[in-house]
Amino acid sequence: PRPAQHGRVNDLRRAWFSLVGLRLATWVNDQPDLLAVGRMGGAPVLGAYDTARRWSWYPFEEPFFALTDVAVASLNRAQGDPPRFRRVVMRAILVMLTISMPAIAFVAAETTTVVVTLLGTKWLPAVPFLRLLCVAAFCGALSRVTTWIPLAQGQTRRLLRWSLYLQAPAIVLAVLAGRHWGASGVAAAIATTACVLVLPGIAYAVHGSAVSLGDVLRAAARPTLASLGAAATVVMVSAVLPEGRGMERLAAALALHVAVFAVLWLGMPGGIDDARACAGWLREFRPGTTPAERAPAGP
Repeated sequence: PRPAQHGRVNDLRRAWFSLVGLRLATWVNDQPDLLAVGRMGGAPVLGAYDTARRWSWYPFEEPFFALTDVAVASLNRAQGDPPRFRRVVMRAILVMLTISMPAIAFVAAETTTVVVTLLGTKWLPAVPFLRLLCVAAFCGALSRVTTWIPLAQGQTRRLLRWSLYLQAPAIVLAVLAGRHWGASGVAAAIATTACVLVLPGIAYAVHGSAVSLGDVLRAAARPTLASLGAAATVVMVSAVLPEGRGMERLAAALALHVAVFAVLWLGMPGGIDDARACAGWLREFRPGTTPAERAPAGP
């Protein structure tokens, strides 16, 4: 009927406008710390800070943006079946964080080696910023990946409200508080804000859905603990790794980090089953896959 069709069009229009507003609000929220650091430290300090911020978020944002469209579409198809929706959400979170979290943790553990080897010694001023902003990226990854849930349900207005009414004021207050300690204080304040907002952000994203806060935390526990354990191992054995800050040390530290992460990830209870489930979830994205082949594997 025409009235029902008109209502669906209006719903779609409102969701689209809210999504545009969300993207604008996200961009605005990214500016206060840059403005504060630029005014306090000038162009050289701002360049180091901005480089550190981009490198801290690369391991998450690159796969996140690449997977978002297919993940949201997959979740949207599954939302009519709450148990399947919950299962797909947990697998999507597990896959996304398994890709991004170990990389962020490694950069935090071997910050100087990464900066000197990949960027050169002229970027050493970015090292203290990068360590702090990796904390922000690590915690931010936990909350940002759950935005797939309201996006799949068309609830873009809820995300916009979160960004405008809680996230933006929290970021502004953090930057104002951090200015007392200079540019490093701003970075520390941003990291602290990300840690404080992670649980409320997840709870807000899952509210009203078939997914609970506990579901998200269980899905995130494996990559989170394995990443932290691998990074801690690299830090503890740092003295026996090749000396210097060149490619040899970077390769050795990375190999150790990956090996420990894999052992911890698979060694936790249910690791093999989760690996098979993730492989099955990724197979859903293959072109030409039949509905029978897309059926969820395992519980």
